[in-house]
Amino acid sequence: MYAAMLNKKLVLAVNEAYLVRNNKKQLNGQHYYCPHCKKRVILIVSQQKSAFFKHLNHYGNFMGEKEEHHSSKMALKAALTAAGFNAQVEVPLAAGQIRADILASSNLAFEIQCAPLSKAEYNHRHALYKKENVKDIWIVGKRHFLRQKIKKNTIDFLS
Repeated sequence: MYAAMLNKKLVLAVNEAYLVRNNKKQLNGQHYYCPHCKKRVILIVSQQKSAFFKHLNHYGNFMGEKEEHHSSKMALKAALTAAGFNAQVEVPLAAGQIRADILASSNLAFEIQCAPLSKAEYNHRHALYKKENVKDIWIVGKRHFLRQKIKKNTIDFLS
């Protein structure tokens, strides 16, 4: 779809993409809505195609995840898609032993870690990715990163 509602005004995807490309707006920093069904849509800015809006897929009740985790995944997926990746969300790997938050390509996965995670659990997940020959990049949420004091297990995790 090439238009969406933003603050009760109809906006065009090409105009919004122009603002994003010229650093006048953050990609999906605002909430866009479908003019027909009024559900949330996101702006997709691609190097191969014209910009467009796409309905934001919600996964039930976020499959038990918090809003920070879900919205971070969707923002990263949108950015990777705009960069030309065929990014997919919640992809099972290692015979279902692990599920990548975002699989950007067959050998590149992103994990959005918003909840506390033990060093042992991190090592286990990282080993599964390594066994599958998938480079795993971990992005930590604000509960890990934005505190005044970072706990030892978080420092271990970040190292």
